[in-house]
Amino acid sequence: METVDQPRKRRRTVHHSLAVPHPLTSNVDSQPIPNRPKKNMPIRNDKKIMKDIMLRLPKQAITRTGDAPPTLHPKLPLAPVGPTSFRISDYLDQSQEDPDIAFRRDGPMIKATRELVDEEVAEHTETSFLKTISNQEGLAILEQDSTEISDQDLMNRIAGSPPPPTTLNEPNLFRARILPDLFSNECPLEEDPRCVHPGCYTSTPLEKLYKCTDCFNSQLYCAHCLINLHEFQPFHRVKSWTLGPSAFFAPDTLKVAGQIIQVGHSGGPCPEPGSTSDLNVMDIGGIFSITVRWCDCIDGVGKSQQLLHHNIFPATDNKPSTGYTFRLLKHYNQFSVTAKISAYDYVHCLEYLTNAVDQSIVKNLYANFIKVSRQWRVLQMMKRAGVMLLSDLSPGLVTVPCPACPRPGINLPEGWKDDPNAALLYALFVSGDGNFHLQHRAGRKNLAEDPSFIGIAGYWADQIMFDRYVGARDPPSARKEPSCSTNTRAGDLTQFFKGDKLDVSGVFGISCRHVIFKPNAVIDLKKGEKFREVDVAFGSVVINAIKTGIMRIVASYDVACKFKVNYVARNSQGQEVLLTKDDLEKISITWLVPKFHLGGHEKKCSDDHSFNFTKDVGRTSGELVETPWAEMNKAKWITKQAGSGSRRDILIDLINWWNWLKTIKMSDRIEQDYRDALKQQRAAAERLLSIEAVLPSETLQSLEEDSARRGGEQYRPDDNLTKFPTRKAALSALQAAELEDTAIPVQDSEGIQPPSTTLFVNSALDIEAKQVKYAQLCDEPKGTSKAGDRERMEHMKQSIDKLLEGHHNTLVHLAPTLPTGYQEQQERKGDLTLPSSFSSAHRTAFNLDHLADIEKKLRIGQAYDILEKIRRALVLRTTMGNHSRDLAGSGYKVTTRMREAHSRAQKNVRRWASSYKTLWRALSALNPKPSELEGLQELHDSDLIVIGDWLQYEQFRDQDRQLPWVWRITPLLDSTADSQGDNTLSDRIDQWNSEGTFLRLEWVHAKAAAERWREEVMLLKEELRRCMVWFTKEASRWLEHPTQYEQARFSDRQKRGFRAYCAKRAGHFTILASMAASSYKSILHLDDLLASQG
Repeated sequence: METVDQPRKRRRTVHHSLAVPHPLTSNVDSQPIPNRPKKNMPIRNDKKIMKDIMLRLPKQAITRTGDAPPTLHPKLPLAPVGPTSFRISDYLDQSQEDPDIAFRRDGPMIKATRELVDEEVAEHTETSFLKTISNQEGLAILEQDSTEISDQDLMNRIAGSPPPPTTLNEPNLFRARILPDLFSNECPLEEDPRCVHPGCYTSTPLEKLYKCTDCFNSQLYCAHCLINLHEFQPFHRVKSWTLGPSAFFAPDTLKVAGQIIQVGHSGGPCPEPGSTSDLNVMDIGGIFSITVRWCDCIDGVGKSQQLLHHNIFPATDNKPSTGYTFRLLKHYNQFSVTAKISAYDYVHCLEYLTNAVDQSIVKNLYANFIKVSRQWRVLQMMKRAGVMLLSDLSPGLVTVPCPACPRPGINLPEGWKDDPNAALLYALFVSGDGNFHLQHRAGRKNLAEDPSFIGIAGYWADQIMFDRYVGARDPPSARKEPSCSTNTRAGDLTQFFKGDKLDVSGVFGISCRHVIFKPNAVIDLKKGEKFREVDVAFGSVVINAIKTGIMRIVASYDVACKFKVNYVARNSQGQEVLLTKDDLEKISITWLVPKFHLGGHEKKCSDDHSFNFTKDVGRTSGELVETPWAEMNKAKWITKQAGSGSRRDILIDLINWWNWLKTIKMSDRIEQDYRDALKQQRAAAERLLSIEAVLPSETLQSLEEDSARRGGEQYRPDDNLTKFPTRKAALSALQAAELEDTAIPVQDSEGIQPPSTTLFVNSALDIEAKQVKYAQLCDEPKGTSKAGDRERMEHMKQSIDKLLEGHHNTLVHLAPTLPTGYQEQQERKGDLTLPSSFSSAHRTAFNLDHLADIEKKLRIGQAYDILEKIRRALVLRTTMGNHSRDLAGSGYKVTTRMREAHSRAQKNVRRWASSYKTLWRALSALNPKPSELEGLQELHDSDLIVIGDWLQYEQFRDQDRQLPWVWRITPLLDSTADSQGDNTLSDRIDQWNSEGTFLRLEWVHAKAAAERWREEVMLLKEELRRCMVWFTKEASRWLEHPTQYEQARFSDRQKRGFRAYCAKRAGHFTILASMAASSYKSILHLDDLLASQG
């Protein structure tokens, strides 16, 4: 690679410090001036610099004397620079003394050039002032030194188009060069065209020749040669050239040229050719009209089968006149599942490809295409399931199962029930969530008129069971009131969905922790999200788990705290039941709330339904069921207008495609997750050890005994220490007010509910917290980061960018009055564009006052939350410091861990202090009233006093040394206690400093994190092993599958084709099994390596 110290080859370039930006697309003031070049770099002489300047000056600045080269006018002043003006002649005089002056940032030439550019841009807003130089002058300059500037560069400047950056310049030049070639393709290669086929019998020019636009060559042929060359290419698009003064290539067809396609006998000659008929065929190149000759052999097959043997799907079985090629149907099917394109747009695209001028001559095949494409979609799903008869369909048969989920008898080891870790390793993890974008418009065909071809063989639950169960009432025993009062419409019978134009308001689906939808676990929501409807989805999962022998299910749902209260009574009692009590006794169900949604629940509910504090769940989040909806929602306009059965078949195919993508990437993803989990496990274990190392054995034993006695409440501070406003409380109050204002949900014309302003601002604050954390990680000194921090920061950056994109997409709906283009600019900068980013006048002008009030209330609660973390970090730092002094001299390992614990506590103090300062700046911009702040103040470094020192030296007895406000603001402490020297103050502050509060919290959280990461490592390893086993057994099953139809009444060729397809599918799963085995061996090798290192 070439370096600065190596000699460089002279290139025909212009110095970039004098490059003129485009007046419409560049900001002159923002153009960077390059630093002064290094000593070994060549410095351009005055003559070269002067030529560059001349290319950028107005014509009036250039003078000529006879045949002499052009020179600069000596008396022409340029734009003023500071208090004085600068002339080119002054620059030439100075450059003789100091040749490097051209490269100085503060040099007069640079300043003069920049001012000149500013002036010219202001005067010529649409064209460059380079146009003032004539072509003759440009050539004269080029003749003086042809190696200085490239021909194309000079031509661009003279033409008035300054050269853009290199990455954009080259494509622009390429497009300009190929344009003449595009025109040349509009006529034959020769002026006197003839048929170029070697065996053509015509030697004289013909009145009409043909060119195929789909063949690789662009030669012309006569009709006879064209048909011979396209004997097996009937769907090529051809054009004809007719001799004459106004000749051009006109659209034509092979049928007009005289082509007749023989079907049957694999395209070979037929001993008994039958009649001919016209056939309209749609292919990926457009719509074609062809002439086919049928086979009338005695032992031949029907016309429809003849077309099928030639990869054409007939629209009808009897006397087909319309067909669709297999590759067209595959093409559309792939486009529909990946790009979510509708059949209407796809067909119209082909119609315009056929003829973009006169649409009246294009056959309309759209109606039949709708029917055929649906049939093809269903047939392909059945084919991938290995089914040849519709009667062989069984519940969930055409679905793509998860290879990593436990399946007794398939991918679980013998004696798995006796494993001590069976509750973790062999549990089924599922998550349920509703989606109100996949709606269905009323008035379309219902399921009775348009039933699904797949039915219960797909992802939808049994419709008969669903209607019967949902139509029944809850038994009296299923009317217990839930203890959690979280504000949500799910399961709330007082809330209803206003959508008279809809007969389906959304769907509810259940996926596993690997984000693969479970069979028969999707249901249509009629009017909102009612618990009896959701019962059917979860009930299908429970029934299938009981049948296969699963002993434990970990189920997450946004309102699991409410849903589980009457779950057993609703399902096992009443007129219609899904599960019996005996069924429910066979399996253990752990109900939890997804991590992101847990913040909207009450404290007691959060204690009992948190993934972080529940044993044998690993690091499952419960939120991943949300991720497929974004992809599925792209198909909402396709399915909303379709018939009910067609809609389900389309969505089943989309879900199958989603599951398959997850399946083929499963082993690689689990391997990467395992490596990341190992790093996190070691970090969590080190954190726990560093805390336990500085604790006396009696304290540690007391903490363990206390943790064993207490439940989920042990993971939060005591209630008597948290009697101040919190962000969670503010969020609950705002949500309650929002629900009260919209008791009847406001919806748009399509029945879609607009986003919640409260949740929008709340999510924005979460993004802001991530940004602050990311910035703090970036500011850490080099050499202090651990292995894997770079990857973690990169993942964090990608996550923030994705969240920002969704944030600004929602902001478009909530703040439509913002200036056009402003949001895009702020998104590129990473700005959240919250009301605190604007002045008070701008907030009023843009109708952001309501959002500003929500942001202010949430930030006040957030400020108290951060203050609690600051106090906890200060107390922990004091405690760690005291224990470190007590254990000094206890050995190198103990001393190192003490230092790490103390350093971590100091780092947390700085982190939360920085977060509070960022929050305070935003809060101050919202102009809150003093009464609204409730004692909040600006945080200074002097406020971060170590509370132990303040007590140790009895600073509270000095009336001039008040306790910092971060401690006084707590409602437990009044403002007069510190001034009177009351002993109550010491007692209350000692509550903050006791090991039973913050030290206990730090230990239980560190212990829970270490346990969850240890469980996650074990679970990921087992899941990867299950993938390897399932892929291997699936390959063996496909090899044995052909025997299923050996005795069926199918032709020999059909059976041979079925065996070939089974062998192909076996090959697919063999490849996946090999990939999984490679990943499994990799993690085993990694375990051995870590074990050897201790």
